[in-house]
Amino acid sequence: MKILVVDDQKANQIMLEGLLTGMGHSVVCVDNGQRALEVFNSVQPQIVLLDVMMPVLNGFETAPRLKELSGNVHLPIIFITALDAKDTLLRCLQVGGDDFLSVPFEPVVLQAKISAHGRVRELSYSLAQKNKTLNWHSNRMEREQSVVQHMLHNALRENELNKPYIKSYLRSVSTFNGDLCLGKEGPFGNYYLFLGDFTGHGLAPATGTLPLSQAFFGMASRGLSVSDMAAEFNQRLLNLLPDDMFCAALIIELSPGGERLTCWNGGIPDALVINSSGEVQHHIPSRHMALGILSTDDFDNQVEHLFVSHDHSVIAFTDGVVEMQLADKAMLGESGFTQMVSRAWQ
Repeated sequence: MKILVVDDQKANQIMLEGLLTGMGHSVVCVDNGQRALEVFNSVQPQIVLLDVMMPVLNGFETAPRLKELSGNVHLPIIFITALDAKDTLLRCLQVGGDDFLSVPFEPVVLQAKISAHGRVRELSYSLAQKNKTLNWHSNRMEREQSVVQHMLHNALRENELNKPYIKSYLRSVSTFNGDLCLGKEGPFGNYYLFLGDFTGHGLAPATGTLPLSQAFFGMASRGLSVSDMAAEFNQRLLNLLPDDMFCAALIIELSPGGERLTCWNGGIPDALVINSSGEVQHHIPSRHMALGILSTDDFDNQVEHLFVSHDHSVIAFTDGVVEMQLADKAMLGESGFTQMVSRAWQ
């Protein structure tokens, strides 16, 4: 262990250097606080034995400056003093001292104090190194998240949720999430809507939205069927996602005249078709497995058709809505949400 001895008494320097060297430590001695500050960076001491009364710069003035030079790593400072006045000892602690060493020196006590403070120093150093590593990983993660966020922003530039007949609301628990709402007008005046919910939270499920959104926009712009979309999305996610990830999804196509809905629901809570009075006219239930689970041969892309009126509204939502906790800690549930919607419409 590297120990810096700061004492203007040559006899104390010689005695401490002999004792500490015999214990296996590396020792550097200086005779005042100013010299201690000058050699600190080159010596990089792990413990400082600091005299109180010295010329040029005394121990009270030196201790806080040594602590500052040590940065985030704890530097034990043991004051060397023959004084036993309470106010002096208290001031030693106030300026950054961690312990005291009385003159004349008792070898057993000296060794015990050095060992104890050495362990504290090692723990502090270890913690500082771990914090440094953690900070590096944190900065790297922020950079990666920034890149993904940029990619997601670009991937969703074609999203057409700003139509006068569409209202969407997304509120995530974290910066990234697996919820996805896409809209795109087809080439024949029809309109496609995709509501998806990837398993999990954070960066991993968010990355699944990239290929799916691109496939959706491409197929919608060509006017392909909901059935073809479901099959294509399933195949892409099956090839892409790990076994423990999938995407619950609802795909809807609104006909050009607004009188017919073509729907495919795999794992999303029942969407509601309500009239202007808030009465539920139809449910769009989940009849299929979520995307990314079944093979092409086992996957069912059969759709259902609903005829609607111009005063009807479709309300689709993910399980984050029905799993909301009420004041009594109970979940809202699908029936609770349906009642809430009906009351709000009245």
